[in-house]
Amino acid sequence: CLPARGLVNTGSEYALTTGWGNKGGGRLSPRIRQMGWVRIVATDPNLWPTNQTQVIYGHITPLTVGTAICDGDSGGPLVQYVSGRAVLIGVAMGWYNFNKSLYFSDCAANYPHSVMGWTRVSRYIDWIIGVINNDTYSGR
Repeated sequence: CLPARGLVNTGSEYALTTGWGNKGGGRLSPRIRQMGWVRIVATDPNLWPTNQTQVIYGHITPLTVGTAICDGDSGGPLVQYVSGRAVLIGVAMGWYNFNKSLYFSDCAANYPHSVMGWTRVSRYIDWIIGVINNDTYSGR
């Protein structure tokens, strides 16, 4: 399911992330999908990049393979269960290390103070519906 247009998570909520990405350390991609729960966090703009309308930030301690975005997980889902329905709230984009840079390689689990980022689906509902309906929608 899709979330309501403009929905913004307030933090301290949990969501499920999954992916087939590289587990880091030069290992090959796993033969099975990795999955794990992450906690959505409200970010401190002095510590991390912030834009609550476009990005969902998540963290779990300790970060482990399955609960962290790794190389190859970009585009993967971040799902919350609402009244028993799976709702796609985010699309994996990468993770931020302590130096506030966005990374797409390696694995966030290798950096204990990293914060992961997902593109907020609710920000793009009009575009998604336009594409599904094969409309000529070109807005952002």
